[in-house]
Amino acid sequence: MNSSRQEIKLISFDAADTLIKLVRSVGDHYSSIASKHGVQASVEDINKSFKKVFAETPPLSESGDKDLQWWKEVIEKTFAALGFQNKSFSNFDNFVKELYDALSEDRAWATFNDVENTLQELKKLGLRMIVFSNFDERLLKVLADLSIDHYFEKVICSSQIGYGKPDVKAFRKVAELVNLKPEEILHVGDGFENDYLGSYRAGFQSLYLNRSGLQLYSPIHEEDEIKDLQELIPVLCKIVNKINA
Repeated sequence: MNSSRQEIKLISFDAADTLIKLVRSVGDHYSSIASKHGVQASVEDINKSFKKVFAETPPLSESGDKDLQWWKEVIEKTFAALGFQNKSFSNFDNFVKELYDALSEDRAWATFNDVENTLQELKKLGLRMIVFSNFDERLLKVLADLSIDHYFEKVICSSQIGYGKPDVKAFRKVAELVNLKPEEILHVGDGFENDYLGSYRAGFQSLYLNRSGLQLYSPIHEEDEIKDLQELIPVLCKIVNKINA
């Protein structure tokens, strides 16, 4: 972590693949539920198609019925790329709703092994914490079901604020909602563009969580990359102690 970091008043965490992960892959979920609705597609093919479609789709930035519509379009494009149209399903709308509901259940998600201890230690340091994710409001239920929601003063979803990462306006809206200057917030996430560069451009202090350890990207500062959330603790302890001295 960049040794020049000064006062940090709040830590903002990304959610998916930072704090929580799917127990089974997207392709596993899509394939198993699609088979109940008359479509047979391989897990591997779905994963490849979904990854491409998701990367090309503007982030979710509307709530209510519109977030379900957003997901419906992503699902439709994912299967269309594999040669399946809506009419290929016994009832496409029912398929989408079942899939949407399944991915809001706690059994679909798990926390990473480093999450609980890290959050406990940060809470002891008296640091404010929030979650900011390109997600819809199902995230609140997932975090509650996984019993980590109580660590966060806010869970902010892109669907709630009208902007998604990596848009600078999204991060500045988050700073406004927590009543802090951008430079007083440290954002941590696994997305190099969405989390690390997006927050950096908005004036946040930024950390790239590279759980895989693969050197696919080069952070602006070498110290801006961590491989485990536990790496946050010793450096933040130093910063907090320096401020309180």
